[in-house]
Amino acid sequence: MNFYGLDGKNSVEYLCHHNLTLKVMDKKTILSSLCLMAALLPACKQSSITPEVIDKRIPIKIATSISKVVDESFETGDKIGLYVVNASQSDDGSTWTAGALLDTGNHLDNVCYTYDGGWKSIVQHFWKDAYTKADFYCYYPYTQSVNKTAEMHFETAKDQSTKGAFKSCEILWGKTELASPSEEYVALHTSHRMSQLLIRVLPGKGFTEETLEQSLTKVTVNNIMTDAVLNLESGELQGKGTASDISPWKDGDTYRAMIAPQTIEGKQLVSLVVDDMERNLVVERIEFTSNTRKKCTITVNKINEGINVDIGGWEEDEIDYGGTLN
Repeated sequence: MNFYGLDGKNSVEYLCHHNLTLKVMDKKTILSSLCLMAALLPACKQSSITPEVIDKRIPIKIATSISKVVDESFETGDKIGLYVVNASQSDDGSTWTAGALLDTGNHLDNVCYTYDGGWKSIVQHFWKDAYTKADFYCYYPYTQSVNKTAEMHFETAKDQSTKGAFKSCEILWGKTELASPSEEYVALHTSHRMSQLLIRVLPGKGFTEETLEQSLTKVTVNNIMTDAVLNLESGELQGKGTASDISPWKDGDTYRAMIAPQTIEGKQLVSLVVDDMERNLVVERIEFTSNTRKKCTITVNKINEGINVDIGGWEEDEIDYGGTLN
């Protein structure tokens, strides 16, 4: 007599396979056999199939582009801080909305990445999953302690007279919105958040280049706030604190000073010591803004030539700030 169990197999063959003997083929025996088969089948299936665990996590990889103030790219040992904020998807799945950048509790909070031909962190980090988009925020230089992402504090050097000191004042920021999970690199373009003042001192009446170089013993940028506060979400940087004097870096025939965004009105901007006498350049108004360079060309005459100070106007960072000092 043949009968079929729950899986469609011949019940007699199945019972024999498990060394069970079907002796009496009455209704009671058949029902008992069917119950036994139902109990054995799930166990057999579970033991014969080993589920394969697949790791679907996607590693986060980043690449940056930048023209730094002095060098054309990042250098080995440079460190940036990275925040990653997951986006949310609409109910119908058609749109993504960026998440709010929090002080803590983002997908990644202030993770340090170090440059060594590429960007690496001590621990490998991953996307949330294979489809959730995210915003990436990065800044340079890395600071270990960040209390508020809307108010990240930096101190820039007052003495910028060496190349290293000048470069240490660089502050960069970058953001990539709604990046999709991928094995490819997330591209982060960073921009300069500081401003620069470029000063050239030229010989006027009574000086040659050689005699002016001998007579000029000091150049100072005055009335500058050297503390800076960065809003990581917007990238806005603003100078803060008490105004100080900055010693600029002499790069060939140009003096360079890194300056946090701020506005100077009706104040002394540059002072020179020529022939042991201080000469001062006062500006009516100059607005230092992120990622811009302000040019200031100063022509110095001998005092006895009787030439007045003349300051050139400027417009949108391209017109010269300068004048003639007597």
